[in-house]
Amino acid sequence: MTGLKTPSFWYEDKSWQKNLLGPIALIYQAGRRLARAGAPAPYQSPLPVLCLGNLTAGGSGKTPAAIALMKILQEKSLAGSPCFLTRGYGGTERGPVRVDPARHTAVHIGDEPLLLARHAPVIVARDRPAGARLAAKSGIDVIVMDDGFQNPSLEKTLSLVVIDGDSGFGNQSLLPAGPLREPLSTGFARADGFILIGADRAGVIRRLPPEKPIFRAQIVSGKIRVSPATTEGEPLPYFAFTGLGRPEKLRKTLESQGITLAAFQDFPDHHRYTARDLRKLQESAARYGARLITTEKDVVKLPPEFATDVLPIRLDFDDEKAVTTFLKRKLTGLI
Repeated sequence: MTGLKTPSFWYEDKSWQKNLLGPIALIYQAGRRLARAGAPAPYQSPLPVLCLGNLTAGGSGKTPAAIALMKILQEKSLAGSPCFLTRGYGGTERGPVRVDPARHTAVHIGDEPLLLARHAPVIVARDRPAGARLAAKSGIDVIVMDDGFQNPSLEKTLSLVVIDGDSGFGNQSLLPAGPLREPLSTGFARADGFILIGADRAGVIRRLPPEKPIFRAQIVSGKIRVSPATTEGEPLPYFAFTGLGRPEKLRKTLESQGITLAAFQDFPDHHRYTARDLRKLQESAARYGARLITTEKDVVKLPPEFATDVLPIRLDFDDEKAVTTFLKRKLTGLI
């Protein structure tokens, strides 16, 4: 399964596409309301469920935020045996199943679960209650739900909404006229707090409910991981490629480090790379006399022998102590 490229008009104040798709967005909203109204009561897990979600389609930094949250749970001893619960978008596995990186590939479970599995156990389940039940049977004591804010089937103990400070809520229209998965008012009402990543260039803070906490955070890139098939001393420039929801993030990060880009190739979100894709990337990089570079999320979908450098990233909270205190307060008495 391959996602779609994020339309540029979602982040334009005025566009003919937004006007054209406006009526469809109203139908989408009505359909969501009917689905929620007719949904059965959510399953109440015996375990605390901490949900990391977003209000927009496309990349907002949700997975790095989930990993950072997991790190706090582990390092501050707020949980003894936490796990991630995710749908496994892009994979064929319906679950519930515990991810085994030695056995599962991105074809089976999608790209994000493989990335998450480097930090904690991961359960993939399209049926979230079934995944929560498997977690409870497996000795897990806290569930970190990566995505699922709009999924009503599993009761959440705590919901944090992740927002990209660069793009905010785009043109503030519902899918497909804009990036919003639901109206801001309903999303704000269900959220317990917000994680704002990067500078607030889109004026997000003034729109958020003042009574709910906002945790500021930054995406920080690490040292480029060089492919074993190349050497540190080989000349740049780089040919960058990615299948992120918002591919320009990789471009901006590389350029901010003073890295020269000979070319940049973006694929649809969650793109499943074919042999033809990889051959064309190698041929193009050779024409430019460049080395390939991509993200950690992309490299888990590539064969081990494919030669590409990787730019690792992480999310750092501006005030990790405030996040820790907030989580401790919410989890007290539940574990």
